[in-house]
Amino acid sequence: MAKWVRANMLFTTAEREAFWRLLSPLVEKLDGRISMEQLEECNRLPEHDIWFCLDEEGGFRSVMVTRVRQYTAGLRVLLLSHAAGELEDFGPESLEKVESIARYYECRKLQVDGRPGWIKVVGEGWSEFYRSIEKEIVYAR
Repeated sequence: MAKWVRANMLFTTAEREAFWRLLSPLVEKLDGRISMEQLEECNRLPEHDIWFCLDEEGGFRSVMVTRVRQYTAGLRVLLLSHAAGELEDFGPESLEKVESIARYYECRKLQVDGRPGWIKVVGEGWSEFYRSIEKEIVYAR
């Protein structure tokens, strides 16, 4: 099973610097949807958490960002908003960890924003909530 660690559990300056330096290639896989600066800001916000998955040697394999979304009608949802790295790190066993985070924050739902392929990764018990589509904009020169 993947070992997920919360980014704000890094205590020394050297650990934090190494984390941000090694995380950079994973952030590039997010295709411009979030920057390193935005991740650093998320790490300072109480409703956001950055998680990273370690390999056997202690290197970074994967990263995910979670945040609590509080709706005005009262619903609390834990949103897994960004993820990059090794697909097997995001299977049902790892998502049990995310569910425990949702319980900690007293959320009633867990939501993953991502590509349609996520439904194959997460396993049973999940249903598609909505679908988002996108198109590249081409500019004439």
